[in-house]
Amino acid sequence: MAIFVGMGCFINPGQYPGDFWSIIGNVTAVKTTWNYETWFLFPYVLLSMTSMWLFRMMDRLGNKVSFIVAFVLSFGSAFIISRCSTKGIDINPVINVVLVYCDLLLDFILGALLYRYAARKKIQRLRVWQASALLVIIVGLEMLSPTQADDSFYAFFVILLILQFTYQNRLGGAFLANLGRHSMPMWMCHTFLSIYLFPNFIYGFRYPLLIFLVLTALSYAISIVVLKSSAVLENILKLH
Repeated sequence: MAIFVGMGCFINPGQYPGDFWSIIGNVTAVKTTWNYETWFLFPYVLLSMTSMWLFRMMDRLGNKVSFIVAFVLSFGSAFIISRCSTKGIDINPVINVVLVYCDLLLDFILGALLYRYAARKKIQRLRVWQASALLVIIVGLEMLSPTQADDSFYAFFVILLILQFTYQNRLGGAFLANLGRHSMPMWMCHTFLSIYLFPNFIYGFRYPLLIFLVLTALSYAISIVVLKSSAVLENILKLH
């Protein structure tokens, strides 16, 4: 963030770094005006901090009830957020954090259930052609879907099907595991490149596939630098 915001001060001084409250909002991720696509960070931190409590509640309620509760809370909060957005109503930042936390809860519970069932080897392994066909169908249905209400289930089934490839192919599994290690830094920087700082360069490649490949390659390269720099900084701090 420091790298891109520093560049933004020269490229777009009207937006970066902003006033005092803008800086506080972005550093704490309560209001991410520097890079809106990182809106999930603060609720994600809250989910991580409360994860042990959530796991205990899942054990107490059971998998089915946990899923139903998460489903109701997630869709209810998503509906409120969408209605307010449609009508141009500004939600109080504190209330917004609570709503987004509840909105992300279904993804969290689905991930926990996926891990539990995978650990118990209850997930049916499909052949590559079966997983490929289902993946194409699900992606096609999502492209035709008029709503974002099914995004949690879409992500869940895409992950589940991609896991089928890792069962069949060690190289594919290693590739996906490597991408997984870089996924957060890549997500954090890709919109800085494509939207906020260098849109003309990125979209100058014109063709969607080429744009995707260039953006992915640049984001991956930056992620390598960020993670290595982070490791060096962490070692320095440990020495002190």
